[in-house]
Formats: sequence, C-alpha cells, structure tokens
Amino acid sequence: MKKLVFGVAIALGLASGIARAAVLENGNGESCATAGFYHFVNNQTNGPIGGSLTAIFDVNGTTVSVTVGPSLVNKNATHYEVTQEGTLVSAESTLGGRLVLSDFDCGDDKKDPDPK
Repeated sequence: MKKLVFGVAIALGLASGIARAAVLENGNGESCATAGFYHFVNNQTNGPIGGSLTAIFDVNGTTVSVTVGPSLVNKNATHYEVTQEGTLVSAESTLGGRLVLSDFDCGDDKKDPDPK
C-alpha cells in the first residue's frame, strides 16, 4: 500500500508541474571586502518568466539574505545581478534548471583567494 501511495504522489507531483528550485552549483565562498557584483545565470529553465533569486552572504559573522528579480530573461536562461559585500554562502532560484555563478567582480577590491 505504501508503494502505491508514494507512486501516486510522485505521479501527481509530475502531472501538476511542480518545479524544484535551482540551487547554486558553484561559487560558494567567493568573497569581497567591499560591495561586490555577482552575476548568476539560471540555465535550462525552459522559458518561465519571473522567478527570483535569494543569495545568502556572511558579512563579518552576520547572515545577510538578498532577494532579487531577474535582470534579463531569455528563452532558456534567467539572469540575476546582486551587489553585496561579504562571502557568498549559497544561492537559490525559485525556478528549476541549473543555477551557476557566471561572474563576480570586487571592483578595486582584491578577491580573497581563500576566504575560509
């Protein structure tokens, strides 16, 4: 009976189009002592419009959460831009697909090669 219930739940979840959030695959630990610019790309989204990205940073021992909407939406990719100081801990998009840190820049600040 448990297998049948589990199978039905999986089938219903797939039929209703429940999307799993995309979790950052790379870039955790990148750090800027002053405000840095982080460019995230959520690939393989198959075109949904909207969504948001939440990035978590450690700023001198304090957790800072930054949520932004897309800066650019293409057919299969959504781009997000975040400006924040500190160390990138994680990021997650409300869209499915594959989330990566495409680029980051600390401006005149030197990137910390080993923020740990």
